[in-house]
Amino acid sequence: MLAGCGDETLVGDGDHDDDPFWNENLEFNRFMYEVDEDTVAVNRSIVVSGWVIDSLDQPVPNIILYYSAVPVSVGYFSKSVDTTRLDGSFSTSFLPINTGEVIITVEVADNKLVNKSRTLMVSESGGGGLEDPHKASFDFSVPDGLVLGVGENTIDVFVMVHLDSDTPAPNGTLLKLEAGERFDDLNGDGYFTENIDEVTHDANSNDIWDKIGSVPAAITTTDSVGYFQYTAGIQSGLVFIRVTVGEPGEEEFGELVLSLRPNDVVSFIKMSAVSSEIQVKATGGIESTNLTAYCYDKYGNPVQQDIDVEFNILSGPNGGENIEEQGYGPVTDMTNVVGAATVSLLSGTISGTIATQAKVGDVYSDVILVNVNAGPPDLISVGVDPCNVRGCGFINQLAGVLALVEDCYSNPVMDSTVVYFTIDSSVYNVGMIEAY
Repeated sequence: MLAGCGDETLVGDGDHDDDPFWNENLEFNRFMYEVDEDTVAVNRSIVVSGWVIDSLDQPVPNIILYYSAVPVSVGYFSKSVDTTRLDGSFSTSFLPINTGEVIITVEVADNKLVNKSRTLMVSESGGGGLEDPHKASFDFSVPDGLVLGVGENTIDVFVMVHLDSDTPAPNGTLLKLEAGERFDDLNGDGYFTENIDEVTHDANSNDIWDKIGSVPAAITTTDSVGYFQYTAGIQSGLVFIRVTVGEPGEEEFGELVLSLRPNDVVSFIKMSAVSSEIQVKATGGIESTNLTAYCYDKYGNPVQQDIDVEFNILSGPNGGENIEEQGYGPVTDMTNVVGAATVSLLSGTISGTIATQAKVGDVYSDVILVNVNAGPPDLISVGVDPCNVRGCGFINQLAGVLALVEDCYSNPVMDSTVVYFTIDSSVYNVGMIEAY
């Protein structure tokens, strides 16, 4: 269930009777939201929040969620990845920045089938300064198509500037340019000034402002139009190109937001397992774990979504262990919005070590080992050497006793399992046991 508050409101009715995602087999079952208004205003954020609730109406913490908006040039979420809190709740903000249609989606990281999307229309109504006839306006024009964050792509940008509703910018009007993370220009000079200006969208959460790509420091207008080229940086995500006109204290600015798409060429894969220890199946323990392959380009950016990633079991104890019930693989999953692909590894009936690996083309991850532990004790076999000991008239005669403890599949149980030895004589106390 998703609910929200803010300039526009997102609400959930809490009733799962009509929820198509209500399924007892899902990790949680209530995942829905509605938007009271289908039209939102530029620069007026909406808050998306809600709770993850299971079939018993209990909150589910530590669930990873992905937020996405398409196209990002119309708006963006304040964060792309979130984790539910102890009470099952989560929240983020969506900021519309340009007019147009946008699809916002919240998705469960471990189950792509569990997601909800909603289409919004972003309008200029309520957009603030752009409606003021005494304010400058900036109309940007860029070519269609994707801009890759690979440090090479360039695009032509045109901006038409009006100093107010009736006055086009005269020839030679100076336009100051800055490209990077979003910031408040507190000193009004048109550029980010360290220790003075404030970062408002810190894409990589490093607490400093980062330049993303490059633009000329300044240009001038011809027939009220300014032209420049933007060269993409090597960091995928949002870049804010700020155009400022006027002197500090009287400055006006406009913003063009571009989305630098990740590369679709995988250069590095980092794979991990949620748990490195599982148990043989049907013995009461955890018998599966998720394997996730995080795919990056050569600049360290997560790659695009929908790239096929192959998962394989390289070796195992041959007890029926498998990936997604499809044997040793390859089993294919596609990358999501953060460049990660996930599959489930399931144990079989034999304990041992499973070696797994992911690959995309000729790029391989490191080998990840998952130990399959035996189940609880089910069988005990006892041997004695020598089997017959002279007892009458003798003391300190020794016989070695060996107990072999196995689970229901005849796997030796885990080390340090406690075994109790006792002596049972119906007539006399004939000796003692020393365990070691």
